[in-house]
Amino acid sequence: MATILPSAPARAESATLSACRFETVATAKIRAITDGRSFILEDGREIRLAGIEVPLPPAHGESGAKAEAGLAARAALESMLNGQFVELHENGVVADRYGRTLALAYVTGKGARRSVAHEMLAKGFARVSAHVGNRACAEELWAQERAARRAKLGLCIRGCRSRAEKTRNSARPSPRMDRGA
Repeated sequence: MATILPSAPARAESATLSACRFETVATAKIRAITDGRSFILEDGREIRLAGIEVPLPPAHGESGAKAEAGLAARAALESMLNGQFVELHENGVVADRYGRTLALAYVTGKGARRSVAHEMLAKGFARVSAHVGNRACAEELWAQERAARRAKLGLCIRGCRSRAEKTRNSARPSPRMDRGA
């Protein structure tokens, strides 16, 4: 199975994208990518990207669209972070229930600074989490997700529906079957 990553440039960090800047807590090198939103630092700490949700990694032997989506999200994160140094910013919540540090990560180098969450959203490999913690930051992240959906990037290549669209469609009554007399 081949994973194809979009070649469209992601607008992950610029002067207009500044609402998600929180306190810098560390700078470290990435050792390994765990899944589409988690990675391990050289010092052994496990980090989960704050503000986004991604498809779950597939269970052993699992196949199909959900499995492919989980693998694609992991591949996208790996292409952004593998072996890179990241600057970690906390947005108020320190850890998740599994003990992973929650942080926004920024890749620094070559005179640029890129937000990993913004880039995952802009490339269509993530959705905005329900728990961003800052309204302005959430709106900024939503703009990235909407742009990727419109452009049908990443996991939306075949088209993605928003949660509102899914709710509207599932709320419609199904046609009744006429069983006859």
